[in-house]
Amino acid sequence: MANTLTNMQSRIFADTVVLETNAIVTQLAAFSMGLNREAGEKGDVVRVPVLGTVAADDFDPVNNNYASGGHTDEGVDIPVNRHKVAKAGYTDREFAESPVDYWQGKGRQCSRGLAVAVVEDAFGLVNGQYQRAVDLPLAEFGTAVVTQLVTLAEENDIDPTQASLVLTGVYYSKLLEELDATRYGSPEAIQRGIIPNLYGFGQIVRAPLLSRAQPELGGFISLPQALGVGMRYLQPQSPGVYEETGQAYDDDSGILFGIRRFGEAATGKNHLAVEALYGAKQIDRKVLIRLKAG
Repeated sequence: MANTLTNMQSRIFADTVVLETNAIVTQLAAFSMGLNREAGEKGDVVRVPVLGTVAADDFDPVNNNYASGGHTDEGVDIPVNRHKVAKAGYTDREFAESPVDYWQGKGRQCSRGLAVAVVEDAFGLVNGQYQRAVDLPLAEFGTAVVTQLVTLAEENDIDPTQASLVLTGVYYSKLLEELDATRYGSPEAIQRGIIPNLYGFGQIVRAPLLSRAQPELGGFISLPQALGVGMRYLQPQSPGVYEETGQAYDDDSGILFGIRRFGEAATGKNHLAVEALYGAKQIDRKVLIRLKAG
């Protein structure tokens, strides 16, 4: 988590935006995410790294040596075609008298809407174009069904140890009811909604926003290369009209926002705006299985 701002209040605001957003964007942990912080770079795509499994073949001095033969793709171009902004206002007096938690509150105020937009847009692509699907009745769901889903993944050439089982809130909660706290009682499971290395899956992810984007689903099984999400910094073309501009980002999660702070001379009203320039794209439709709620 970092930012390029210099004003103390702006830095607190930006750090809170990233921290609060991370808690929501964690729901996309099953997918490939990437960011582009280069302010001067142009174009309508972001290159997102996609790390699949690389086959090992016999060495051949002519056809499969150290330079020739099959190579892994360095990534996939994701179109950045979505632009969202959230704003907070304050007066000169509020700025002068504000305690630290005031700016944290402003950061929380702006972050949720942006994070929800990014997550729902990505989940909106987990649709019927991924043709592999099975029923997942809620009444029967539990640890025994999770072990069956591991077998289902293997039968569809999806390595469960590298895959995520993503569940809507109600399915995730139903699973926790059957688990001993010693199996999931970590900060990841409780605070972030991720249970690592359980019943053969690389991780089990809580995704309550999935049910808003795909009401018919109870979850899905996915490798990271099923879908990509990319974010880019949008450079202000008239930076002189702002008191401050900069970036708030987290390299580990792939989150990147632009921050603009400016005021109105006539009214004394000040503004903090947070924006997200991003996009999502289906990549490999063979490595995601939709689990239909029932």
